[in-house]
Amino acid sequence: MVVMASDSQAAWIAAGASLIVAVVSAVVAGYSALRVENVRKAYEDQVRREDRQIAVRQQLDRYREPLRNAANDLHHRIENIGRKGSVHVYLGDPDPRLSDLTLKATLYRFASYWGVVEALYRDVSELRFENDTSTKAVSDLLTKIGKAFASDSPNRKLMMWREEQRAVGELMHAPTGAPGALVRVIGFSTFSEHYDADFARWFEAFARDVQGIKSPDTLQASRLAEIQGSLRALMAALATETT
Repeated sequence: MVVMASDSQAAWIAAGASLIVAVVSAVVAGYSALRVENVRKAYEDQVRREDRQIAVRQQLDRYREPLRNAANDLHHRIENIGRKGSVHVYLGDPDPRLSDLTLKATLYRFASYWGVVEALYRDVSELRFENDTSTKAVSDLLTKIGKAFASDSPNRKLMMWREEQRAVGELMHAPTGAPGALVRVIGFSTFSEHYDADFARWFEAFARDVQGIKSPDTLQASRLAEIQGSLRALMAALATETT
């Protein structure tokens, strides 16, 4: 009877040990599977992030030259406005043809810049563009310039709300034939031709303020001085970043 009890006890011990081993093995297997799944998900998330970064960066690269050119043209015009004996003189020229041409040529530089920025934001989610680390430097400068135009501090001279900037930007887009094609802005002759019908209502107050710039001192006291510095920084950022 003692031997039989020992055999039974041994059998129970063996069964318990087997159960423990099975449970431990199952736990280890489950933990390993969970780790593998977590690693897989982390890898897939990383791949998706990198794909998004590449897509956003590629879109910026498509508009890099148009944006840099538009920023340079606008910067150059602001610089000329602030130069003694330059643009502000022609804005007040007694010849209405010359003063009107100077005003519209000046407004065209602003409109072209907003047109390229709007095209970039149209082709890339603005939120994604702002949050992506590879385009953040450019995005921050675009945001800074946009806010400088839209701010009502210290006054409302030369103020353009973001909605007004975007409205002008949309109107500046030339028709594109193919889906996904690079958005281009209209030329100066088209801008002039459609100014009264399409652009005048958006530029009414802004144009009046531009005409009110009578000297370099007036420019330095305006928001354009701040924007001019940000445009320089934007051109530098676009020139130094590489794909």
